[in-house]
Amino acid sequence: MISIVGETRPYMKVVYDVYAGKRDVSELESLATKADELMARPQKKKGGLFSFGEGRDEALQTSFYSWLYLGLWEEARGRQEEARKCLLKAAGSEYGRSQDYMWYLAAVHCKVRGWQ
Repeated sequence: MISIVGETRPYMKVVYDVYAGKRDVSELESLATKADELMARPQKKKGGLFSFGEGRDEALQTSFYSWLYLGLWEEARGRQEEARKCLLKAAGSEYGRSQDYMWYLAAVHCKVRGWQ
């Protein structure tokens, strides 16, 4: 595995460690689930406008990338049903509004495989 230097995103550090065999894949799934739980918290009212609350953007990004890389991990191991579930969560994420090209990767991946 190539050496990654200077990565600052906590979720990507977990991804790299899982792929390098330094962490169990369950840690990545746990991270995704915790991010989903944070996003599910009620919105806070702020100045007459509704705000997602502190940390929601980070949780959204963490959720998306965790499910994406977990799905790719599962698919590489031949676990198609687990891969389908994870990649559909990534592709269905509202993170797609960010216009991050990686969201398109998840969406196209699912479309090519016929996963709905």
